[in-house]
Amino acid sequence: MGTSAYHIGVRELLQRPRTGLTVAALLLLAAIGVAVHYRQPAVTKSDPYVRFYSDDDGQTYFKDSIYRLAPFDHNGKTADIAIVCSDGNQNFVGYLERYTPQARKQLQDVYDANPAERYKTIDLMASPAISLKGMEVKMPGKDNPWIARSDMRGLNVQSPSGGEIQIVSP
Repeated sequence: MGTSAYHIGVRELLQRPRTGLTVAALLLLAAIGVAVHYRQPAVTKSDPYVRFYSDDDGQTYFKDSIYRLAPFDHNGKTADIAIVCSDGNQNFVGYLERYTPQARKQLQDVYDANPAERYKTIDLMASPAISLKGMEVKMPGKDNPWIARSDMRGLNVQSPSGGEIQIVSP
């Protein structure tokens, strides 16, 4: 098989200095891309209509609907919203949240009036009137006081291992 200006075999093409180097570089980049893809942790989608709660002052937590307006009765105990954190090694309740009685009533009234339009409840939950002024927070532990969420700069969430923390989505 002869070579012409228009017909070059693969072997001849790869023997050219620049072509062989280019192909090797592309193969190396592809291998790096595959390695990076498989080394990244699997991303799990969180359910936006679920959140964590705790009925034992942050010792444990469970998942339930965001339409459970804390505080609420859960198996005879009071459940509050649990903000679950991770330090890379373990998950733990960083702090707890609950609605003030007035905010809880306002949310419940909107929810009851619009059962088919639950987004109205979510919109109200996200409003500053509820999310800042209508919520209280506290550190886990029976002796820790509830404070206004707008004053939560006083909370100091720390991981049990002392490592960097991230909030975990349900």
